[in-house]
Amino acid sequence: MSDKLVIVESPAKARTLTGILGRGYTVKASLGHVRDLPKTRLGVDVEKDFAPTYVIVPERKKIVKEIKEAAPKAKSIFLATDPDREGEAISCHLIKAAKLDKDDTPNAWAISAKVGETPSLLMYWLTKLSNSFCLA
Repeated sequence: MSDKLVIVESPAKARTLTGILGRGYTVKASLGHVRDLPKTRLGVDVEKDFAPTYVIVPERKKIVKEIKEAAPKAKSIFLATDPDREGEAISCHLIKAAKLDKDDTPNAWAISAKVGETPSLLMYWLTKLSNSFCLA
C-alpha cells in the first residue's frame, strides 16, 4: 500500500491523478455521494431537533468498504472533492461513512483543488480535518 490515499469524485479524475502522482499514492473515486436519507422511512429524528439519519447508498457500499480498508494503511489521506458545496458534502459524507474522523485515522486533509489555465498549474488549499469540518 502507498503512503498517501487520495479520494476524488470521479473515476476519470482518479485515472488522471494516478498518472500524475505516481508511486506513493493510491487514488480512489467515491463515484459521488456515498450517503443519503433513507427512502423507506423518515430521514430525520423529530425528537432530536430534526437531526438527519443517513444511510450508505447501496451502490456505494463497496467503495466505502475499500476506502475504510485503505485508510489505516495510509500515512495521510487527502479528500480531493470538487471545490463547491456538493464536493464539501461528499467529503463530509465520506468522513462519516468510512469513519475517517476517528482518533486512529492517519493525517486526514481536505483539498480544494482547481486546475488553472494550463494543465501544469494546479492550485490547492489544504484544510486539516477536525471535528468542526463536517457538522453533518
